[in-house]
Amino acid sequence: MLSFIFMAKCFGVGLLSTLGVGPIFILTFNRSAMYGFWKGVITAAGAAIADGILFALGLLGVLTILSDLKHGFLFMDLIGGIVLIGFGIHTWYKKVAPKELRPRYLPAGINLLRVPVKSFLIAILNPMAIIYFGFWSTQILPANFIYFTSHEIILSSFIICVGTFLGLVVVSLIASSLGSCIVGAKLVRVAHVTGVLFFLIGCYFMYDFISALVKMYIL
Repeated sequence: MLSFIFMAKCFGVGLLSTLGVGPIFILTFNRSAMYGFWKGVITAAGAAIADGILFALGLLGVLTILSDLKHGFLFMDLIGGIVLIGFGIHTWYKKVAPKELRPRYLPAGINLLRVPVKSFLIAILNPMAIIYFGFWSTQILPANFIYFTSHEIILSSFIICVGTFLGLVVVSLIASSLGSCIVGAKLVRVAHVTGVLFFLIGCYFMYDFISALVKMYIL
């Protein structure tokens, strides 16, 4: 049976994962500022599910095995870099609707699958998130830990999801409030800044990938 202290730690780990200005924070903030609170909430849901899965993989030791593989982080840097660079370019060129055309609530025809799927993929392919949950999944284990049952792993991961989700909901609320004051060309500027940030983070991962590749095969 999981202790209250362990569950509180899980919630804290999920909540803290939203505080860093990483790809998911930027994506949630951008969508909430430009398209409203509820689109940010749906974005948060996709990222929260990804975080829960990563934490479960950490408890199962999969992330430790991945980090020990010779080419494990190389592969993660490559995939994460490509995804973020592509998403940055897409965000830069994406057409921004004027403020008066943005619905206050989610329109009936919105694709409720595409929005969270994008945030899910960015979160689960983010090398920083993999390292983060791989680390904390071992650091917060109870002192008398032997093994987790499948139900305990599911419950722990769910608590992580709740922590991440609530943290990003706060981000969405703040961003949507700020976004209500943004009009005209400033909306395009927000999209461009977001696209540049994604592109730069992706370039960092690609730089890390190329540097590691050079050290491995040339030096």
